[in-house]
Amino acid sequence: YATQERIIGHLPNGQTRALSKEELKVQDFGNLVPNGWVNVELNKDVLQPLHHLCLVDLPGLDSTDTQHEQAINSYLHRSLAYCLVISAEAGTLPESTRQFLSELKLHRAPVLVVVTKADKKTADDLSAVIEHIRAQVEGLVGATAIVDVVAVSRKDVSALVPALQQLEGLSEQRLRDTVGGQ
Repeated sequence: YATQERIIGHLPNGQTRALSKEELKVQDFGNLVPNGWVNVELNKDVLQPLHHLCLVDLPGLDSTDTQHEQAINSYLHRSLAYCLVISAEAGTLPESTRQFLSELKLHRAPVLVVVTKADKKTADDLSAVIEHIRAQVEGLVGATAIVDVVAVSRKDVSALVPALQQLEGLSEQRLRDTVGGQ
């Protein structure tokens, strides 16, 4: 959250450069690739109470790119929680996600699962998909690690807000458990 919207590209050498919404939309990152990153600050009221959360969009777990794998692995030890995005159309966890969750269990990190494309399923089918995915995740990380399993579509992300607020509520304790304990 920020009172003034900003999109800043961070170069690996510490320099920054402003990006436009259009550059972000078409992913025209120029010299930020391969080791830079983009920070987006939005003036959206829904983000204001989530001041401990920094959402990081990582590459998909099925990527065969070694840089993608390095990016994902670099966040394992410094993340307080994970938000997994699974398509309702797939209806199940991919094998790569199952393997990742097995590794994630060692870090005891909370997991929020976001089931996308909810509008592509009937209400009954969506409920079945959510319960199936919840059971899969619970089997891999345990029931206590799951923050929630929520369904969203590009037109309706309202279920995500309470889940992120719940995650925000866990952040202080999670920080004490991970950093303070070490």
